[in-house]
Amino acid sequence: MMLDNGKVNDTQVIPPDWIADTIQANDDVIAAYEKSAYAEVFEGFHYRNQVWVKDREKGAFYGIGVYGQLLYVNQKANVVMVKLSSQPDVQNTPMYLDSMVAMKGIAETLSK
Repeated sequence: MMLDNGKVNDTQVIPPDWIADTIQANDDVIAAYEKSAYAEVFEGFHYRNQVWVKDREKGAFYGIGVYGQLLYVNQKANVVMVKLSSQPDVQNTPMYLDSMVAMKGIAETLSK
């Protein structure tokens, strides 16, 4: 659904404007994120509507869960990846960052 701007088959489940607002955000949202402590850890991202956006142009973003769970969507590459996990710690930032780099690399390779 997030890959297809809120559509499931031919049914619009979420308004496309909500998806666009999430991915593109606005200057105020981006400025607020850049002032947050998260900006030091997830550099180059912005956060909007429970979504961690890495690349607005590609529509590349993450959903971060607990215990290592991770969702990655890259609209331009037409890729969705899900990492199911049961890591021993609720949050392991280095593991998340490594997984994000791997997912981005896979998407870029598949889109060539």
